[in-house]
Amino acid sequence: FPAASPEARYGHSMVYDAFRKRVVLFGGTNGTDMFGGTWEWDGTVWTKLTLATHPSDRQNAAMAYNSAEHLTYLFG
Repeated sequence: FPAASPEARYGHSMVYDAFRKRVVLFGGTNGTDMFGGTWEWDGTVWTKLTLATHPSDRQNAAMAYNSAEHLTYLFG
């Protein structure tokens, strides 16, 4: 049974995808474990994405949204 929302964390990366109207969250830590999952918030519901390829677990990375190409970038 999947989690209804991401675990409490800090050091995560977050960006707003204006084209799809979603907040995208990646990574972070709870102080013990690092996270690598990608979550989306549509204003009502969190959804954990299942991606064929994804970055490794990390914290304190930067994210940016390119509105011209509708792409989200993760760095660090």
